[in-house]
Amino acid sequence: QSYWISNPGDAQYNTWQERSSSSSLDEHMSDYQTQYQYGITLNYNNGVNGGSAFFIHVNGKGATAGCISVSQSDMLYLMQRIREGAYIINVTSQSELVNY
Repeated sequence: QSYWISNPGDAQYNTWQERSSSSSLDEHMSDYQTQYQYGITLNYNNGVNGGSAFFIHVNGKGATAGCISVSQSDMLYLMQRIREGAYIINVTSQSELVNY
C-alpha cells in the first residue's frame, strides 16, 4: 500500500503515502520490489512540475527514469553513513570534487 505521490493535483504530491489505492500517476512502490527494497529519497524537487519520485535505489533490470541506482551492497553502505543534511554531488570525474 506504499505509493509515491506523483500526481501534481494531489495535496500530498511528492511524498510517500500509505493508501489502499491511488492515482495512476502515482508510483506504486511494490511494483518495483527489487529496486525499492531499500531507498533514499532526495530533496531535489520540492515544487509541483519539477518532477517527482527521484531516489537512490537498488539496481533494477535496466536504466532508471531519473533516479540513481546502485548495487545492494553500495545501498546498504550509503544507508549506514548518510545523515540528514548530507549533500549528493553529481560529478563526472574525481577531479571535479575540488570544486566542492
